Amino acid sequence: MSQYDDDLQKTLSKMLDKNDFRIVDPNPYFQRIEKYFPISNNGIEWSLVQNRLFEAVKLNNRNHEVSKFINEVLLNYPDLKKETVTVIGDDLTEFGYELSFKHFINCFEKFLEVPQHIYVIFNDSNACMNYTFEDDIYFGMPTIYDN
Repeated sequence: MSQYDDDLQKTLSKMLDKNDFRIVDPNPYFQRIEKYFPISNNGIEWSLVQNRLFEAVKLNNRNHEVSKFINEVLLNYPDLKKETVTVIGDDLTEFGYELSFKHFINCFEKFLEVPQHIYVIFNDSNACMNYTFEDDIYFGMPTIYDN
């Protein structure tokens, strides 16, 4: 287990009840991303996603800006609030973390502390939020792609 996974699991265990999150294999979620989003060498090719939201995040105010972005997503797609999400990273974490979106909203900053692309996959709608290593945040609704 990576040090990042160890730290995330300890932090989530302190913030959430044991039954409020579970550790999962990230590979099926990467396959889901590849099915529903166009892929390039650096992850999702967001310029090709028609139903997307985007924000360039300023590091000195990152948590506030990400929180504001999440609120914008929920204004446009209020049903997502009821979904379970799986959070995966593309490099430094080995596991995925499944939790309610409501719980994710309360602890997203812990996931952002890991220096990697972070993908938040909505398990019912297959929508995806992506915080990039370059400090951009995207959200998109799925379309089936043949990558």
